[in-house]
Amino acid sequence: MKLGDLVKLRFGVDSTPDSVGIVVEEFHLNSVAVAQPYSELRVQWLDDGGKDVSWCLRKDLEVVSASR
Repeated sequence: MKLGDLVKLRFGVDSTPDSVGIVVEEFHLNSVAVAQPYSELRVQWLDDGGKDVSWCLRKDLEVVSASR
């Protein structure tokens, strides 16, 4: 998964079952305080005109269409 990919949540939420968004930022946490480093993806959701943006773990998303 990379910047520009279209993604959706792996688990369906009743209020937004088919929400699709675009990955706009990636944040890596490699801190000594955290035992397991991980990364979060910032997703801009397209169902409301792009106003809603949220941070998601990579494991919670699936690629709908990969950017080139």
